[in-house]
Amino acid sequence: MTRAQKKQKKRRPSAIRFAVVGWVAAAVCGLLLTLLVRDFMALGAESGGSCGTRRGPCPNHWGLIFALSFLPLMILVPLACYTLYKARRHAWIAGLVAAAVCVYPGWLLFDVVHGPTLKFAWSAPHDRGSDTDTEGIWVSGDLVVRGTFDGLTAYAAGTGRRAWHSVLPRRDTLCAMTRTADQGIGLIAHEPGSGQCASINAIDTATGRSLWTLTLPAGRPSLDKEADSLAIAGTTGVYRTNDTIGGFTVRDGKTLWRSEHKLDGCAFQWVAGTPTQILVGERCTRPGDPRMPPVGFSQFVRALDPATGRELWKTDLQVVGNATVDLANVAPLVVAVRESDTRGRKSLMALDVQGRVTATVPTDDPDRIIDTHDRAFVSAVPTRKIVVARDTLVAVARAEAGGYTLVGYRLSDGRLLWTSEKSRNTIAAIAFDGTNVFTLTSHVSTLQLRSFDPSTGKERTSAVVPSRWNDSRAHILPAPPGLMVAASSGRTPYHPLRLIPHP
Repeated sequence: MTRAQKKQKKRRPSAIRFAVVGWVAAAVCGLLLTLLVRDFMALGAESGGSCGTRRGPCPNHWGLIFALSFLPLMILVPLACYTLYKARRHAWIAGLVAAAVCVYPGWLLFDVVHGPTLKFAWSAPHDRGSDTDTEGIWVSGDLVVRGTFDGLTAYAAGTGRRAWHSVLPRRDTLCAMTRTADQGIGLIAHEPGSGQCASINAIDTATGRSLWTLTLPAGRPSLDKEADSLAIAGTTGVYRTNDTIGGFTVRDGKTLWRSEHKLDGCAFQWVAGTPTQILVGERCTRPGDPRMPPVGFSQFVRALDPATGRELWKTDLQVVGNATVDLANVAPLVVAVRESDTRGRKSLMALDVQGRVTATVPTDDPDRIIDTHDRAFVSAVPTRKIVVARDTLVAVARAEAGGYTLVGYRLSDGRLLWTSEKSRNTIAAIAFDGTNVFTLTSHVSTLQLRSFDPSTGKERTSAVVPSRWNDSRAHILPAPPGLMVAASSGRTPYHPLRLIPHP
């Protein structure tokens, strides 16, 4: 064997080693470069190119991804170039192929660390009129129905295709809606502009057709235009005025019963329905000296039999002074109590099906302040940042020192079960889809969607949705294909409805 052959044989293993090291380095460079590029893409899309400024917070784990990608690349790029140069021949081509092959794993790894980036499956078109605020939303089967001042419009939940549009008769305007549609029927009320919210209609959600009309007696108080003036309890529909509760059959509008106050100084505040009970909030004046103003008010919750209107139970909430009691959840029943006197309590109270108070959750704890005010833009669906997930009450809380968390309380005794990690970002909306609790956080150019385990508070998923225009009062509702984002207004640049697919 000649000296040249020996030298070539000695060089070959060395070239192979350089090639292997170069290919590995090039593959890792392809992965890390993909992470770095996507990190800067997220910075531009989610924070307007400025991280941590008033334009918006940094994208999820932006700094971590930058450090994991940029710093190693400073070493691996020269290493790959040097080793592939030493290997010579076709090693460069193989190195480029290795880097290209690892682009896709890098793309997937970014989604794991940062969270997936979602796109809206569809968006409903902008409203043309100037007075088209959303009055209520029903999710019924595979349709999403939106109520506005002049009628209802239904969209296919999966595609966004408009299924039907129903305009109110004459020049009537919508003044009340049920929170939900049940068994394909929803209830609305409308008025001719005279302030008499007295015409009740049952709407077939599959077609938009009116099944029947019930008109309340003229000259009597009409329905309240606030939330929870209409409800459905199984096969019975119910309405409330300040002094009357009336029941009727949902299918044909036939009157079943009517109940009026027997005492002066009492008024019905809200009405709700479950398959077995009609729930009513009632406020009564506590008289003192006839020559002086009332000394306070009593707040009651009643349960009525849907078929007969017979009272099943009545619970005195034992409030002090002038208090406000709002409906926070129907089944199980949770009410928000706010007493106005100096040492008045603010709390959420849970009641069981017999009317017993099972839990009282304080909402004014300095470490966990829970906002129970109705921040709704819709009359039919109050958007409080509170949901009930099976046997756990989940709410958005903030501390006086700053920061927002989710908190979970057990409904059977009011015990605090968990507190999620604190965030500086305000949570705009919250929803429960039967499995996960979802939160929606709005930024300048993105929406952030997170899901949590309601039993432990552990975060399960996190995703972002690029979106330039976001309504600060958006509401989210579970729909079969994902989550429906309902805006307070459909006027440009806002879309009245948008669907986020499941992450």
